[in-house]
Amino acid sequence: MKHPDRPNPLRDRSGPNPFADSAGGHSPTGVDPGESPYSVSADVRPVEEQYELTAPHRGERLLWAGICLLVLSLLGVFVAPLGLLTAVVSVVVALIARQDLIAIRRGGMDPAGRSKTRRALVVTMFAIVCGLAAFTWVMFQLDWNA
Repeated sequence: MKHPDRPNPLRDRSGPNPFADSAGGHSPTGVDPGESPYSVSADVRPVEEQYELTAPHRGERLLWAGICLLVLSLLGVFVAPLGLLTAVVSVVVALIARQDLIAIRRGGMDPAGRSKTRRALVVTMFAIVCGLAAFTWVMFQLDWNA
């Protein structure tokens, strides 16, 4: 509803606003007045990451590293720092395995190593738990009052 005492904000003393939409329906941008210039056209497809080359998988090496770390973490029962050291290194191997699984899912790494990389992630998780448990057990076995 127009207020009779208020002037039209689209008109000034020199005439109508030159930047307003014209009455004839023609838009200076080439877009229909009823259509948003930011709407997505029908021929636009979603952007997908495409790789020309894929990196070779490291599943077998990660699995062997996980197995070695699991054995060392079990031997950490006899040597206190070994359990803690293997737990820390196992975290690093688990992070690498996780990043490789993400790269395989996105298509940047050879998908043939998915199962071995997944197994390596599981084995390194066990190595982390065993290493921390061995370190904790050795620390409780020490006589701190002597």
